[in-house]
Amino acid sequence: MSSEKKRTGQGHLSQGTDCCSWQDLAGLAAELRTMLKFHRQLGISVYPQQEGLPPALRLRTAAPPKPAGVSRRRSPAPRPQQSPPAVQPLPAKDALVALYQQIDGCTSCGPAGAGCQASAPLVGEKRIRLMIIGDYCTIQEQDRLFGRAEDQMLVKMIGALGLDRDEVYVTNCIKCPQPLDRKQLSQCAGRCTTFLAREIAAVKPRVICAMGDLSAGVVLGRAGSVVRLRGVFHRYRYYEEYPVEVMVTYHPRFLLAHGEMKRATWKDLQQLQQRFLGS
Repeated sequence: MSSEKKRTGQGHLSQGTDCCSWQDLAGLAAELRTMLKFHRQLGISVYPQQEGLPPALRLRTAAPPKPAGVSRRRSPAPRPQQSPPAVQPLPAKDALVALYQQIDGCTSCGPAGAGCQASAPLVGEKRIRLMIIGDYCTIQEQDRLFGRAEDQMLVKMIGALGLDRDEVYVTNCIKCPQPLDRKQLSQCAGRCTTFLAREIAAVKPRVICAMGDLSAGVVLGRAGSVVRLRGVFHRYRYYEEYPVEVMVTYHPRFLLAHGEMKRATWKDLQQLQQRFLGS
């Protein structure tokens, strides 16, 4: 093939200023691959199907000037459509009282939970800074949280965090305040999951401290021991709807029987304090 033909054959890619060479296309593909990799690291995985910028980001252009001697008649401005009034959510206290009225009439657990007369946890005037979720209460007494000795240890733990009792909302994933058979615990916890989710939605905590294996499983939505789950922050099982971080640690009932684990529990509480409860 003569040199003239070679030049003619290559001319299909080099004719004109709008065409580009194979080297240019390869360089463009490499730059595009680098940009997509960078977007993937940033978490960008979906791109809009519409071309151009969204309306909110477009530059507003000035209206063209009216020609002299021409008058335009203004059209009447459209009447704004009246939107239906927004449904105001119930305050936390009212929502919790209504919730526990339903819990009082719950008979899902049969005789074990019938007529339990569970009382709503106290909500003071201060802002709730921490929500603590245990498993169940061992005795049926008014204003008892976990039990007599367990409550005393819990008060010490709250004080060590530098919080007042009114700033902490304490509840259980099982609402029946009476001792249940071990075989019934998981079943009753599953039936109370909806109650607990509504309770969390009403309180709107920034962070949850789940105490014990049973509580951690209900809040996180997966089974696991405290040994494996503690020490790091997890996401609440309904994080997409209610973004709440969760710290798992040992239950006061467990600490009363295994005092050597108090040190590990204090480390968990210190992480919680440094990240969410700092001044």
